[in-house]
Amino acid sequence: GVFRRYRVTPVRALVVVMAHAIIALFNLAASLAVQLLVAKLAFKITVAGSIPELLIVCFIGAMAFIPLGLLVGSVARDMKTAPEITNRLFFPMMFLSGAAFPFFMLPDWIKTIAHLLPATYVVEVLQGVIVRGDNLLMLAQPLFVLVLSCVVGFAMNGLLFRWESTEPVSIKR
Repeated sequence: GVFRRYRVTPVRALVVVMAHAIIALFNLAASLAVQLLVAKLAFKITVAGSIPELLIVCFIGAMAFIPLGLLVGSVARDMKTAPEITNRLFFPMMFLSGAAFPFFMLPDWIKTIAHLLPATYVVEVLQGVIVRGDNLLMLAQPLFVLVLSCVVGFAMNGLLFRWESTEPVSIKR
């Protein structure tokens, strides 16, 4: 019922979606900072590339995934169905992207499917910076795919946004 109050204001749906995205980005940044600190101090993990490039890659990766989470919130009927949708969406991405086990071990037909998922490109750019020391120019193609995923995702969120969860999901023009 919170959005019911916003509905009577001149705030557009995309502004509400972007506000949620900014909150999610701050949460992800805090989580990433803690993870990097623990990786460095406890596990002596080193980054082959530069830290600023790693932060840029993490930001772009987060911006590609935030719209996916917001889309789940847009299409889920309630709080009970959202985790189920999230699991059905993100678990296959984790296993097909090369995050759970090496990408080269996947059959070719699964690799083809995996290249349609943004998680594959997030793993690729993170490995590029952390393991191989690649710079952003060397990672231009997967970064472009992630930026495109971000733009398409936010556009879809703006179209599918519902002010109340009881409203049917429909594409607004």
